Amino acid sequence: MFTRLFHRGPAPGLHVCPCCRAPFVCPVEWHALVSGEVWILLRCGQCQTWREVTATTPMAERFSADFELARSQIRAEHRHLARQRLNDSR
Repeated sequence: MFTRLFHRGPAPGLHVCPCCRAPFVCPVEWHALVSGEVWILLRCGQCQTWREVTATTPMAERFSADFELARSQIRAEHRHLARQRLNDSR
C-alpha cells in the first residue's frame, strides 16, 4: 500500500504534477534560454506546487499546444453550460 504512495516515479509530462500526480499544471512564466531550451515556471492547480523546469523547444511547444487545446475545451464546455442554463431558465 505505502510503496505506491512513496515510489511514484517520474511524472509522464509537464502537465502532470510530480507531487500529487494531477494533470492540472499550468505555465505561469517562461522564456527562451541561450542554449535553445525553454525555462518554464509551472504551478499545479490541484496542490498549488510550484516548480521550475528547463525543457527542449519541441517539448515546450507540445506542452503549449496541449495547454491551448485544454483551454479551448474548457471554453467550449463553458459556452455549452451557459446556453443550457439560459434555456433552462426560460
